Amino acid sequence: MTDHTLKKSSLFLLELIIVLFFFSLCTAICVNIFAKAKTLSTQSYELNNSVLVVQNAAECFKATDADAREIALLLGGIQNNNVVSVTYNENWNTTKSSNYTYKLIININTTQKNMASADLNVIKNTATLYSLSVSTLFDAGKGD
Repeated sequence: MTDHTLKKSSLFLLELIIVLFFFSLCTAICVNIFAKAKTLSTQSYELNNSVLVVQNAAECFKATDADAREIALLLGGIQNNNVVSVTYNENWNTTKSSNYTYKLIININTTQKNMASADLNVIKNTATLYSLSVSTLFDAGKGD
């Protein structure tokens, strides 16, 4: 081999290494973008479902005149005094299992004779996904 062919082959190898480095860098950037997109998609899914669950609970709260027992029956949850807890699995179906993914907690406060308020929180692990405060006026003599 002559010096001329060695120089050409080493130049070709150097160009090939640069091209491979460039494509590797582009691949790493694309994988990172796809991973972030997946994370954002999951967060969006959780937030959308949290809003729907809280909206449903708020409507039940107002429709039942803040009756914790009725709210627990409507939502498929558990009532403990003025606190209603509803647990959901990873597909947002209600579950009675202790192995749940999401939890809706409704704290009901009767501030006056005919007014009640509630704090609704959807929690995943220890993080609050969505929170809403609602109030309602109702007929205090209802049922008497």
